[in-house]
Amino acid sequence: LNAQIQRIKEIRLAADVIYGGGATALNTTVDIEPSAIRVSGGEAVLEELGDKLTVCTINLAEIEKSGSFEYTVSLPEGVTNQTGVSEVTISVQFAGLKTREFTIENFQMVNVPEGMEAEIINANLTIKVRGPEAELEALKERDITAVVDFSNAEAGTATYKAAIVVSDKYPNVGALKTNSVSATVQQAEG
Repeated sequence: LNAQIQRIKEIRLAADVIYGGGATALNTTVDIEPSAIRVSGGEAVLEELGDKLTVCTINLAEIEKSGSFEYTVSLPEGVTNQTGVSEVTISVQFAGLKTREFTIENFQMVNVPEGMEAEIINANLTIKVRGPEAELEALKERDITAVVDFSNAEAGTATYKAAIVVSDKYPNVGALKTNSVSATVQQAEG
C-alpha cells in the first residue's frame, strides 16, 4: 500500500497590481479577502507552490472607480483547497483621484511602414484621464497626445491602439482604458 503523505500548508493570496491611469501605490489600496487559504498536497507540489499564490492581475488603468471584484482561486494540479473558499474578493480603493474627459485632436503617428502613408480617420478622440484634482484642473487638451503605432500595418483601413501621452508637467495624471483610432494606410504617392 503506497499512500501519498499529504501535507497541509497555509498560503497567502495576492494580486499582481499594474499601476496606471494616475493610480499609484501611494493613492490606491488593494485588499484581498480572504488573505490566505489552507491547502493540502504532496511535498513536492507544495514546495513548488511556495508560500504565496497570485490569484489574478489587476490593471488599474482599466478600473475607473473604487470597487470590489470577484476572482476564482485556481490551484495547481495535485493541490487541494482545504478552506472551501474558491473565490476571493479584491477591493480597490482610490484616494484623492478624480477623472476628467477630454476630446483631443493631437495625434502623433509612429512606425509607419516605409513607402506607406497613414491617415487617421477620427478627427478627434474622447478619452478619460485620472489624477489628483489640482493637476486635472490645470491640464489642457494640448497637453495630451495620442500616439498611434503603425508597426506591421498593412494597406487598408483598420483600428490601431492609441497610447495616450500626458505632458511631463502632469506626472500624476494617466489615461484610463485602452483607446484606439481608425486609420487608413496606403502606398505613398510619388
